[in-house]
Amino acid sequence: MGKRSGENRAVQFSAYRALKGYEEMVAEYTREREARIILSEESSEILSEQLKALSRGDAVTVKYYRKDAYASAEGIVRECSAEEQTLRLNCGSIPFRDLLYVLKKEEKAGK
Repeated sequence: MGKRSGENRAVQFSAYRALKGYEEMVAEYTREREARIILSEESSEILSEQLKALSRGDAVTVKYYRKDAYASAEGIVRECSAEEQTLRLNCGSIPFRDLLYVLKKEEKAGK
């Protein structure tokens, strides 16, 4: 059995591309992981004050831990629930324990 050319080898594996979600699975498996940052007491207090200052309709940028890495999002505050420990934005909900920081934009959205 002789060596296959690069093109022939590519054809051999092209069937895997037809598998639904295969590319996403490979990307998920190969992406870099980040360790979760444990906030200091001072940083926790600052984050708590930032959350207390939020009002419905505020435009914010947040950095939060999601699936072994940090992600950033921009959105409009729908609710900041101390009882549920959740920040709800128009783009999704984020548990307080996953937040690294919250930056409030100066102007309320739509005003």
